[in-house]
Amino acid sequence: MRYPIGMHQGRAGDGAEVRALISASSVRSAGARRRSRVPAWWAHGVRTILGLPGLVADSWTPRLQPPASDALSPEDALAWIHRSEQSAGMLALEEGMHRYRCEAGLVGYGVWGRTAFIAGGLHLAPGASAADLLDSFWAALRRQGFRRLLCLPVREKDRAAFDAAGGETLLIGAEAIVDLPEFSLAGGSRENLRQMCRRASRNGVRFVEVPAADAPGRLGSLQERWLAARPRGYRMALLVGEAGLGRVDGRRFFAAREQDGAFRSLVTVHPTASGRGAAVDALLRQDDAAPGAVDLLITETIALLQREGVEHLSLGGCPLVEPIPPGPDDPRALRFFIRKLGGSALGDALFSFQGLHHFKAKFQPRWEPIHLGGLPNAGIWSLYVGGRMWGLTGRPRLQRRSGV
Repeated sequence: MRYPIGMHQGRAGDGAEVRALISASSVRSAGARRRSRVPAWWAHGVRTILGLPGLVADSWTPRLQPPASDALSPEDALAWIHRSEQSAGMLALEEGMHRYRCEAGLVGYGVWGRTAFIAGGLHLAPGASAADLLDSFWAALRRQGFRRLLCLPVREKDRAAFDAAGGETLLIGAEAIVDLPEFSLAGGSRENLRQMCRRASRNGVRFVEVPAADAPGRLGSLQERWLAARPRGYRMALLVGEAGLGRVDGRRFFAAREQDGAFRSLVTVHPTASGRGAAVDALLRQDDAAPGAVDLLITETIALLQREGVEHLSLGGCPLVEPIPPGPDDPRALRFFIRKLGGSALGDALFSFQGLHHFKAKFQPRWEPIHLGGLPNAGIWSLYVGGRMWGLTGRPRLQRRSGV
């Protein structure tokens, strides 16, 4: 998944910033070992073949006008996101994203042909329900000629809104949430994490919070070096946002300064649930970062937020993994496909599904289900369209919003 954290396969050929999470563990996951045996040319060829249906669809899908929305200033939009319980809410503010606001709430979405894809979930107004917001947005889309609506993530308590609207939801992964009051490095189960943090400390790695005003100057070179080292190919989109350097939007910038004074690892965090929670927004690590630097970075971020009284920290989603058993209503054929893709060498060649899960599991989070919601359905074509708009099955040709 961004789902917002973990989109490390893309490369920003046009200079945009990419959200990423790269495992810093000294123990390679089974998925990483499988992925190392898959030639890059083979993965590229498979991705090209998977993109063919989308290329055909590009030739005949119309460009529709997004529905009109209530006026929304950038400051108001930011306030909505900071109040929201959605950990990926910052995606709604990304440049080029369309936004729809009504009395029931706010959504940010991308457009491809007759499909609208809500990225970051539903942001509800006080007293409103998910059904109110979904019904309003779906009706507005249909008036403009749209035929499909996708939404990621859909929380467990919001699934009933899709059912009531005649749609479907499909378990597609899980979100890693650390309950901060209970977090501790004690115990044998966190021995590996303690060892990696001690190793980083012995190598001179230090945790630093960089003021937002100083972030472009002090961290810009880290971002540029990270982008330069990424493999060329399809750029992830829609569910992949920017690191936010230079923005004044409430993000905080935590970095690991190494013994030579250089920054080679960075994590950004933004507030959620009116300050009661927080979410990892972007995590970048250079390939030559000190071992354990990212482990130390996340651990120290957790400790700082603990002292500030924050209740929970989202590490983001893990797509196509099953730390949570599927429900009895999930279609067996689609679940089989998701399980095989997420656990296969092919799947890990396209995206580090298992590696991402392996890294986040070290912090022993609470796993919350992530569903893909779809209207009128969430079938195999919805999965394909969602994957294409994300960039997993081809280069997405999203209809971008102009202006603020």
